[in-house]
Amino acid sequence: MLSTVGDFASKWGAARVEELRANAIAAAAAIGAEHRFLDAPYGIPACDSSLVAGIARALGELNPRLVLVPWPDDHHPDHRRTAQAAIEALSYQSRFGGVEPPPDREILAYEISPWQTRRFDPDLFVSLDPATVAAAMGCWPLFREWSAQTLAGYEVSSRHRLGTWGRVIGRDAAEAFAHLGPRFPLRSFLPGLFGDALVGAGSPQYPHGWRHFANLAP
Repeated sequence: MLSTVGDFASKWGAARVEELRANAIAAAAAIGAEHRFLDAPYGIPACDSSLVAGIARALGELNPRLVLVPWPDDHHPDHRRTAQAAIEALSYQSRFGGVEPPPDREILAYEISPWQTRRFDPDLFVSLDPATVAAAMGCWPLFREWSAQTLAGYEVSSRHRLGTWGRVIGRDAAEAFAHLGPRFPLRSFLPGLFGDALVGAGSPQYPHGWRHFANLAP
């Protein structure tokens, strides 16, 4: 898990920055992930080549088969620029990272929140354990403090969003993803990775979620 925005010191003070970093590391650990910080400035500049290079170097080091990025069409400028930088880094990985990407790499986009994301049309869902979600959300006491002040309802809306996607596929909670590529048609390795937790969007009448995945259709 990469965090592109890390330099909050000028805005909130060094002590709060360290608390925020600790919250992020704990939340990543709760879902079995490692958290790495790229320390981009708060308010990511458009066309930030250093951020693109930093993400590309991380991609070169890790060289993952599965990459998750924010959905690019978002009201929040930092969300849009982070997504764009990640997509550019995926294009430039071999240049900045020095390693060719896996031939079967899959790139999926997720929505950050329903009231920020625009025109998000998921292709597949991954069911989640509500207890794991609650544990990860419980690692952000600093964020909940901010939510009470300026972002009221953000945590509540996130829980409802995951619950809504879960009800779409008949599960308790789920995350939704849109497929960004790179190849079509795709015989996905995701069923082997997620097993029964992976559910394609759509139905025999509306098979939009199966359009990219030869082995997700029933």
